[in-house]
Amino acid sequence: MPDDVSPVDLLDLESLTKQYPHSWTLMGAYCTVDWRDEYETAERLYDDAFGRMNRGELEEIDAELGAIAAEYPTDDAIERLLDTIGTGLDPSLDTGRTPVQWLGDLRRHVRGLIDARDA
Repeated sequence: MPDDVSPVDLLDLESLTKQYPHSWTLMGAYCTVDWRDEYETAERLYDDAFGRMNRGELEEIDAELGAIAAEYPTDDAIERLLDTIGTGLDPSLDTGRTPVQWLGDLRRHVRGLIDARDA
């Protein structure tokens, strides 16, 4: 792949939804353009979305988020991925974090829920 071509540039929405089905559900279905009408914060949205998942699904989304972090390691790459998915969530505006920081926070949130279910 040429240096100036991101993996996001080569993927379409259908490919992304197949590769990251749980992440797409969160970002494409929960984080619609009007998600702020239903949730006070992004964290409340995560709690609602993840609260509906069983442990196996949480582990799957944790693995997906790890793969996304590895494949899209920069703020620009994550922003393009989110744009392709069509989410209404903007990490910088909605969480005050850079896209890379936001993804790390999201991963820690999921791991915390997995750990809580073990307790």
